[in-house]
Amino acid sequence: MSDNEIEEDETLLVNLSNPAENTRIWNFQGVGTILDDDYSEPLPDIKITEFNSPTTITPGEEIELNWEVVNQGDIEPSFMTNFQIYLSKDDTLDPDEDILISSQWPELDINFEPEQSHQFSQQIRIFEEEKGDHHLIILAQPVDSQIEQEPTEIEQNLTNNIKAIPVELIELKDEDKADLVIKNIAIEESTQSDGETSMTISWDVTNKGKANTEFSSWFFLSDDQEISEYENGKNNDILLGTYEESATLKPDQTKEFTQEFLFSEEPKQYLLGYVNPFNSDLNWDDNTFVLDIPPTI
Repeated sequence: MSDNEIEEDETLLVNLSNPAENTRIWNFQGVGTILDDDYSEPLPDIKITEFNSPTTITPGEEIELNWEVVNQGDIEPSFMTNFQIYLSKDDTLDPDEDILISSQWPELDINFEPEQSHQFSQQIRIFEEEKGDHHLIILAQPVDSQIEQEPTEIEQNLTNNIKAIPVELIELKDEDKADLVIKNIAIEESTQSDGETSMTISWDVTNKGKANTEFSSWFFLSDDQEISEYENGKNNDILLGTYEESATLKPDQTKEFTQEFLFSEEPKQYLLGYVNPFNSDLNWDDNTFVLDIPPTI
């Protein structure tokens, strides 16, 4: 019986008796040697040793995840490692049921020599999910388009490629929410050339709430004063574009913006501006602003 465990050759004594008819035993004891024919190809072994996250998470809140990875195998891996982060209701990964939050590749110049470790971090947001107890699960997935073997044939141990930590998703209280208002939308300039319209729009956003937030601004051309929902796979509104503000808007703070948008469709009657905070908003009624588009545009 063969196995993959490397062992020393084994020597044993064999006592001989009951010779066959017309035979004679000259030496009643022999020496036998079991040669170990097991061979284990040197392989890498990527292991996640640490994985850290805040223990409580609010919807839309930006949090930082940190993890450490070590190669405790014999050689440097010939494959890339993709770090996948899932939100799960338990500590067992089920890619068909769990929610993939992010996927990150390490820098190309990072090597994983044997016993070498690296630390990684990533900023993520978890939006409207069921509140309560969950787990964040990180998976170090070996990926290489040139590899045709099964993962178990290119790495020593896949059970240490995964780590789960408990987290709690909590509901924001009103005093912890932002309250964004978009207003003063104006078309500063509009020009047409070769069937394309250039429209420069200005607007401002105020945070009337009690919490800091980042946000994005969306602009639509519409035949009515409401942003249309998709119906039958079609949305009659024209999305001009989005503007994402990476800086934090503090309570009682107002910021002014100007952005050029290009579109080739015929202008519609209304310009709709919509502001979307990255965490829950206290009052969504004032997140949309409607502007009548002058007929000259």
